[in-house]
Amino acid sequence: MSGKFCNPWTHGEGGLPYYAELGKKIRDVFGAYAVGLFNMNVSGVMTDYGIKFSDGLHANKETGDVFGVIETKFASEQKNIIFGQKWTSNNDLSGEFLLIDFCQGALAKLVGTFNTKNNKKSLLIGTDYRNNRIALNLAAEFKDKSPIVKGAIAGGYENFGLGYFTHFESKDSKFVTHDFRVSYDAEKFTLLGALENEFKVISAAIQGRLVDNVDGALEVKHSKGGDNDGVLVTVGVKYTHNEDCVLRGKVDSKAMLGLSLTQTINDTTAISLCAMIEGQNISKGKHQLGFGLNVHF
Repeated sequence: MSGKFCNPWTHGEGGLPYYAELGKKIRDVFGAYAVGLFNMNVSGVMTDYGIKFSDGLHANKETGDVFGVIETKFASEQKNIIFGQKWTSNNDLSGEFLLIDFCQGALAKLVGTFNTKNNKKSLLIGTDYRNNRIALNLAAEFKDKSPIVKGAIAGGYENFGLGYFTHFESKDSKFVTHDFRVSYDAEKFTLLGALENEFKVISAAIQGRLVDNVDGALEVKHSKGGDNDGVLVTVGVKYTHNEDCVLRGKVDSKAMLGLSLTQTINDTTAISLCAMIEGQNISKGKHQLGFGLNVHF
């Protein structure tokens, strides 16, 4: 019963990766470092009633802000229709409607948001589709009477993948984003090249298995303008001790060192710890820590 119910929440598994999923193995090595944050998430599935819930509490140590989320989703008996609602402590109320596999490999979604404090409203209409050769994402967000349209396409042949993402703003009647990614995904290594942020960011990365249970990744990124102008080289390592313990570390050419630990305590509880250290200024650097607690029923 539970296995069948979980299908709607994992829709899209299998087939060609979407644009955002190209290079996923590389990003998995580097990981996400939620430094400066305390995150607590509680989620679960009530299979007898077709309900999935997820509640979260997030505190920012630097600003002192605390942010909360309460989200619930309801699946139809056939598991192909999902209704969802979400409330945030920023006074945002949103409703979501998903139609899954109305044709094979396709998903349609409708999301409306209303802020009870400032009366701002938004509406998002989107669809996803993929098979073994192509993956598409298309979404239109209506906000302040100026629709924003985002679209992505990814295609693949054997181990190669090629993706394109664009962003159109109707207010200015122009495309403001043109991003490209190309990947090669083999059994023992992954390659990724990207041209993003209006051709201002060029990057190349490789990931592979170093020894048993240890994966490594290397990324070289060149940026034009802004605080990150110049070349940045990042090296990352992921060590999987067992299914319950994962260690990650990374260091870049600016001597920023990141360390993280994810530990599954039991079938329902997992914790995560992370740190970001300024290697060029150990004694007075702005070092940051992060902590996460996840409970799933």
